[in-house]
Amino acid sequence: MTNNKSKLLKLASFIVAVSIIATGCGDSNQSASNNKTNGDNVAATSSPTASPSDESATTGGAPEPTTVPTPTVPPATIAPPTESSNPATQAPTKEPNVKPTAKPTQKPEIKPSQKPTLKPSEKPITKPTPKPTEKPSKPNPTPKPTGKPAPNGGKDNVAISDIAAKIDKEIKNLSLMDVDKAMIPDMYNDIDPDKLLSESLFKQAMIILSSSEYSIVKLKSGDNYETIEEAFKFRAEVVKKSFEFYLPNQYELAKNYQIIRNGNYVLFSISEQQDDIADIFNSYFK
Repeated sequence: MTNNKSKLLKLASFIVAVSIIATGCGDSNQSASNNKTNGDNVAATSSPTASPSDESATTGGAPEPTTVPTPTVPPATIAPPTESSNPATQAPTKEPNVKPTAKPTQKPEIKPSQKPTLKPSEKPITKPTPKPTEKPSKPNPTPKPTGKPAPNGGKDNVAISDIAAKIDKEIKNLSLMDVDKAMIPDMYNDIDPDKLLSESLFKQAMIILSSSEYSIVKLKSGDNYETIEEAFKFRAEVVKKSFEFYLPNQYELAKNYQIIRNGNYVLFSISEQQDDIADIFNSYFK
């Protein structure tokens, strides 16, 4: 607001000064014209009459020049400009509004907060819990053969096929098949059935997921018992190894194999129903 008032005062002073200068110039021009008119009149009235110079001119002498008085023009009175007035040629200068350059405020650098690196929690190694294997019923301890034929009531004419038929009928889920005679030496420690046995029947599981099997033989002589016993133990070890890292429950069954002797009759079996098979076998010799 103060700046505007100052500018208005300067402008008013400038206008007043211009008006005074214009008025002074007008008065001086009028005085000069009046002086010129008066001068002309004086020249007209003061022209000299025939002077002696004219006479000399008529006599042939050179005329002397006459001096014409020059009119004096009084100088125009110019009023001195007031202290507050500005010259006519100087235009009022506007004070530039110098705005201070706003310094950019330096934004603080926002450092990204370091996120805590979440280490994946180590998952506990869950060991598969072994499924409880059905433990087969522990059979009665295998009776150790004495080397002498057990009393069989004088029954030495029992047909092996009759014993096998009863076992197949009463014992369920055996699913067995007869072993080919040519394969017997390879599977039973190189025995010779024709030389050692008067009658024999070897049965094994039809599927590889089962360790169940049984064999019934009739010795030609009691002296051949140890050879047949070793052959059945050899077979039991083969079955155990085949299921040791494969099917634990079948491995347990193979570990509990049994060998039972009645006179010249010998039974070898691996089954979940060992007691029932033993009872059927022994029933024929009571």
